[in-house]
Amino acid sequence: MTNATAIGRFRDRIETELLPTFCNDAARRFDTAGFARPSITISDFDAKHFLSAIDAGLVWDIGGGRYRAPRSEANEQLFWEGAKAAIPRPLTLWLEPVMTIGAVARLHFDYGWPAEDLGMQSKGYAFDLMAYDGDHVVIAGEVKKSKREIHQLLAHFEEFSRSTPDPQLSTEDKRFNSAQKWRALLANQIPIFWAIGPDGYTHALQMEYGADGSARCNASSNEALLHSHAAR
Repeated sequence: MTNATAIGRFRDRIETELLPTFCNDAARRFDTAGFARPSITISDFDAKHFLSAIDAGLVWDIGGGRYRAPRSEANEQLFWEGAKAAIPRPLTLWLEPVMTIGAVARLHFDYGWPAEDLGMQSKGYAFDLMAYDGDHVVIAGEVKKSKREIHQLLAHFEEFSRSTPDPQLSTEDKRFNSAQKWRALLANQIPIFWAIGPDGYTHALQMEYGADGSARCNASSNEALLHSHAAR
């Protein structure tokens, strides 16, 4: 009998549909035996919203386990591929795409965004999630697999807001990834940034942009994510 919990239904869907579709793709031909079942570590909350997005058709498989939403700039996949030389090829569940797909459902069902205004993976891959008002991104979302990573990202943003509006950092700098996102926010004047962590943990920021190229990030409630508030 199928487990009634969301994580139980998610595990069932992995075994019966999502993993076989990914592995049997003509470009892969992987053995499903290579999948590490212990890598399914998402919460019931994230499993529920992921399944909601898939079942409602907000996000769909364009073939071989490659997922898109209406305004996506690139595909998402659910499994991380290990070393090619290993037989069978090691596979693990990629947590961030599962949570990204779940966040699409949250924007639609919880915050009232039309499905056609939602996308995953921005141009240049700065953001995991976008909500559009016409041609303009009004919510940029970034998914992190832990609360610690969320706090680190927000700390970097606060540092950038106090120092330089256009941080130029080397790839060796631990702030490099955060700086890429900060610069994309400034370049596109995106009004709302949404940091998305595991099990419903999120932070919304309302951005302020100065005429001198500066920016400030102000903590906000999730009401800022409502379509009725964010879209103009």
